[in-house]
Amino acid sequence: MEEIYSKYYKQIYHYLLLLSHNADIAEELTQETFYRAIIYINKFRGDCKLKVWLYIIAKNLYYKYMKNSKKIIYTDNFEYLDDFSYSPRS
Repeated sequence: MEEIYSKYYKQIYHYLLLLSHNADIAEELTQETFYRAIIYINKFRGDCKLKVWLYIIAKNLYYKYMKNSKKIIYTDNFEYLDDFSYSPRS
């Protein structure tokens, strides 16, 4: 597995960096990709290249991460909030 990691680490990392635009997320998901590959290597049937299988794992982990993460938008400009009014339901 060490040989596979050495061969594909940069490619998987750059793919996840392209998706996430965040080096920390890309690094974390790259590590998780190879961890999952180790756990599920016995389920790899060889229907595709190993590299493709790793990309699929990485993509699925990224989508799962995005689904589970909360999106928070930080801003210093709250002027637009004046246009909205809040009225609680009775």
